[in-house]
Amino acid sequence: MNAERAARQILDACARGDAEVVLTVPAKLAVLAQAVMPNVTAKLLEWADRLILPDPGGIGKRSLPGSESRGVLPDWVTAHTDRAAEENNETKGERAPG
Repeated sequence: MNAERAARQILDACARGDAEVVLTVPAKLAVLAQAVMPNVTAKLLEWADRLILPDPGGIGKRSLPGSESRGVLPDWVTAHTDRAAEENNETKGERAPG
């Protein structure tokens, strides 16, 4: 989602006094899934955690850019986020692979 659009929606929600705002369609679907079938949603998130995220334990005291902590995600999955990070000067000079 475009940062300016997200900011506008957040400010509008604040002006209305909304306690929360869900910005994207995937996030809205996740909220709905959690409400309708919480146990199934929890199990799916558990499987995603095991398959996609890096193993626990970290890298000790070393430091790596976020682009190095993708786990098994292919570049096409993170392309939109990578572009947004570059547009918002959040890459600290590193270039995402691909």
